[in-house]
Amino acid sequence: MWANNVQEVTILLMVVLAALAVAMPRKYMLVAFVIAACFVPTDQRLVIVGFDFTVLRVLVLAGVFRIIVRASTVRWRGTSSMFLCWRGLCAGRRSLCCSGQALRR
Repeated sequence: MWANNVQEVTILLMVVLAALAVAMPRKYMLVAFVIAACFVPTDQRLVIVGFDFTVLRVLVLAGVFRIIVRASTVRWRGTSSMFLCWRGLCAGRRSLCCSGQALRR
């Protein structure tokens, strides 16, 4: 299944906004995300081989692609390490707490 519940206008807008996110200067990159958040409904989803992508997720992937391709300098600070540890602990706690619920169903 390639696409599910996506209109052509949404696909066009997603491609244009992803191109803008990659091509725009860094200080204007947020504009693509604001436009997507304001004008694209959240029920418009692109499903590719079971993976569910909203337009904002596709734009985040475009932003990661931009960082990798342009070799943007991303400074790693102490707060970055703290945030990453916090998210890792939250994910671990959630997987430990909810792992038994999936087996009971």
